[in-house]
Amino acid sequence: EAARDAPWRFATPREMAAPRRSVCRSVGMLLAGTAVALVAVGCLWFRAGRVGRLGRTAMAAGLSAEEASSSGSWQMCGSTESCEPESREYLQFYVSSPLALARQVEPSMTSLPGVGTETFGKVSSRWAAAPPVFDGESVTLDKVFTFMKAVLSENPFRGLEDKEVPWVDFHGEQPKVAMITQLQLAYIIANALMGNTLQGHSDGLSHALKECTVSHSHEGIVMSQLSVLAVLRSELAGAGGALGDGKTLVGANPFLKDSKAEWKSRLSKEILEAPVLCDPDAPQVGPPFDQSAPRCGLTEFMGGSGSAASPDFQALTDIAGGVVGGGAKLCETANSQDESLVIFYGEVLAFAFFRDGGDMLQVPWTLLGSRRYLNSLSGQTSADPPYRNGCGLIDGQNWLNNDIRQNTVDVRISGSVVSLYASSFVAVASTAYWAEKADNKCTLESAQNNQCKAQRETYDTDISLWFQAYEPTAYDPAVREAFTTVVKTVGTGPWGSGVWWGDSQMYFMVMWLATTLTRSSGTKAQLDMYIYSHFCENPGNQCFVLGGPEACADCISAGQMGWAIYPSNCGTSGVADIVKAFEGKSAGDLYGALGRAGVPPAQA
Repeated sequence: EAARDAPWRFATPREMAAPRRSVCRSVGMLLAGTAVALVAVGCLWFRAGRVGRLGRTAMAAGLSAEEASSSGSWQMCGSTESCEPESREYLQFYVSSPLALARQVEPSMTSLPGVGTETFGKVSSRWAAAPPVFDGESVTLDKVFTFMKAVLSENPFRGLEDKEVPWVDFHGEQPKVAMITQLQLAYIIANALMGNTLQGHSDGLSHALKECTVSHSHEGIVMSQLSVLAVLRSELAGAGGALGDGKTLVGANPFLKDSKAEWKSRLSKEILEAPVLCDPDAPQVGPPFDQSAPRCGLTEFMGGSGSAASPDFQALTDIAGGVVGGGAKLCETANSQDESLVIFYGEVLAFAFFRDGGDMLQVPWTLLGSRRYLNSLSGQTSADPPYRNGCGLIDGQNWLNNDIRQNTVDVRISGSVVSLYASSFVAVASTAYWAEKADNKCTLESAQNNQCKAQRETYDTDISLWFQAYEPTAYDPAVREAFTTVVKTVGTGPWGSGVWWGDSQMYFMVMWLATTLTRSSGTKAQLDMYIYSHFCENPGNQCFVLGGPEACADCISAGQMGWAIYPSNCGTSGVADIVKAFEGKSAGDLYGALGRAGVPPAQA
């Protein structure tokens, strides 16, 4: 009876592999008689069944023996030749013991070692003034810290010791992979917030926390990471206080090579199918962030419509530059999509941990299973307060996303089946046309109105960039099946024609063409194109996609952008005309037409 209620636990697989330090053996040495026999039987049963990362924890969380056997699994791939599950080749070491840090975490903490004192004071006051609600419960910071303590109390990476952590640097030409569970991500975040860094490396997450909150006083990054923990605290909770692993996250970058020869070989084979247009007849207008379902039947691709999440199996296209998170350095929301997305999609931000030299994740880069943790986010914005053209704004109250995605899909990675949320985040850059063309004399005013010749001369490069990001065979073979399973449609706004001021008409045709070319790899991917009257980047320029001129002019008027986007430049043909002209034809037909798009002042 006493043994049943004692604070014992079954040994971890790590302890099974090191019997000299096995909990079973240690306890057995301290007991006598039948108690020793009982403990021995328990150890033998555990060893035979391999019931998981923590035998008692896994069982308390309600896992089956099969589920528990994969508990705590992980995988790092530094190249296609080096991609084995749980390979010790990719081990690094924390400077401090996470277990020792766990003892320092208290519910009433007034500081976080990894966060600037002034910045944390602001976040703490904001949180205390109006604790957010998740799943019907008020989530105060003391509850988040209690969760952090539990997360740090044992290494969730199967088979690893206290300071050990798997790590790969997303840098270079080779395709790389970092597959971890949500619990393992929480462990990485908790260590960073507690100021724990890698020995001999400057990981991007810890560096960003320091630069954003110590050198400056930006709250966004701290709100983002604490909010991820706040949500996972609820979702990972099991019976008896045990923590489950949650779902799997797969970060990956494609092979960085010139893909032109590959996609050109497919031009005659692939047939163009009509994209989903959201929405040529009624562009998304109205109060900022109030995105009623458009006529296309899909919810808004960045933040969802109203209380709904964006569609399952739709990839969110991050309109990126050279790195994920752009010029805001992961610190705060901005009036640009790439900078703001990482704050709302906190898992993406946390994956900056897998970057050395204090750098950010290089583009292109994908996270399978990503979700939005904060409100509110939408591409449609306005110049009026409080948004002031900002791309998203962390709500003052109840900023946690209570409608966070719950639908999942099982995928096979390296022979094992794992469960991912049915969504993804794909960061892809377009061409900075002014940098590509040394003789470019285009002004900003001309670029905003699609009146630059140089804007129409980079489509080969842009097709390659888009194709590279969405082509499954560009990724490590271990994750190709997962990619094609999770990425069924591609959600995008004005990629290429945001703050890099590309031609929105040219970029629609590039995206439609390049998405079609990935179908040879079995994706069957569909383009979901969202059209805004006042996107948070280069507002009003997307109206030119509607053509008309009536629809285009109405769009410019609705977005109140007539002072910068001129209806006289609207042209005569719109996206619906282009789809009608090329649907059912080969990708090569559209590619040939791109070369005949002409020069301004006529629209492409």
